[in-house]
Amino acid sequence: MIYTFPFYIVTIPIAVALLSGTIGVYLARKRFPSRVSIVALAICVLSAGIFAPSIAIDKVELNEESLYQSTGFWFSRTVKGFDYSEVSSIAVTTAKDRKGRDYELWVLSYQDGQTLSIDPGDLWVMHSEEIIGFLRAKGLQIARVPSM
Repeated sequence: MIYTFPFYIVTIPIAVALLSGTIGVYLARKRFPSRVSIVALAICVLSAGIFAPSIAIDKVELNEESLYQSTGFWFSRTVKGFDYSEVSSIAVTTAKDRKGRDYELWVLSYQDGQTLSIDPGDLWVMHSEEIIGFLRAKGLQIARVPSM
């Protein structure tokens, strides 16, 4: 299975780009201070050139052997995940970030005794229950653990 963001989420940065681009051009033609129109056009470029393509190509791939996620900006992708054959158990828990907000954390215990913590991205978390069900059906031990 390949999970991607729904179309409406991908269209949000496109809508922001269209709106800010329109505002930027309008303000430039009306001779508003150039800083205001430059900021609006910069938002347009960032939204359409960086955020929209990055969200559009994010994916979580769940297959018979592995679970991997490709995420991040289109020019600097991050891939995280694991092969099932190497993992003995998984603990799904929550941790706190620097601002005190909770986020989901997957702690993998490997058969050789090593552990690895994976901070799944939003797309992975959106489909977390489906993924956990699939992994349990594959024979992996998965437990939900209280906050760390």
